[in-house]
Amino acid sequence: MLSPWEDTVLDLVRNCTLGADYAGEIAMESIGAVFADTHEAYDEKWEAEVYVFFDPVFDELHALCLAYEQAKGVQPGQNPYRLAVQKAIRSGLYFGDCSYDYWYYDGTQRDKTCKLVLKLYPEYCCYYEIAGGLLDIYDAFCDQIKRLKGELNMNDTATLPEAA
Repeated sequence: MLSPWEDTVLDLVRNCTLGADYAGEIAMESIGAVFADTHEAYDEKWEAEVYVFFDPVFDELHALCLAYEQAKGVQPGQNPYRLAVQKAIRSGLYFGDCSYDYWYYDGTQRDKTCKLVLKLYPEYCCYYEIAGGLLDIYDAFCDQIKRLKGELNMNDTATLPEAA
């Protein structure tokens, strides 16, 4: 079975002959297809493209991390699962171009929303690297969720209690 990302990208290229010009369009379309919800905006002050990614894996990992920290008496900065995800984000968003910034918000900030923000400045030109990096990040979140559920003795269908 294909993931939603694969379905979206395959629909885009299914009946096309790939060429250098079309590869750029595929790369651009792929950026928004990795996570469940992607918002794209333009920051006029910095003249930058801004992508904000939302996905249930972000929320689930955050909730599991909170449960783990409470159960084990661990501070967020010493939580190995949070640290592993932070490392995966740094690795996934390590591109061959330095004209970008990114931030990951784990839901502890004022708006309580888990999200990944990617800002691409005008000089950025390595669009073809982004989707692969985002997929690596998605896989890392899924892997850490599976590991955390195992450590917390939860099966894959178990859900966490609602936050107060």
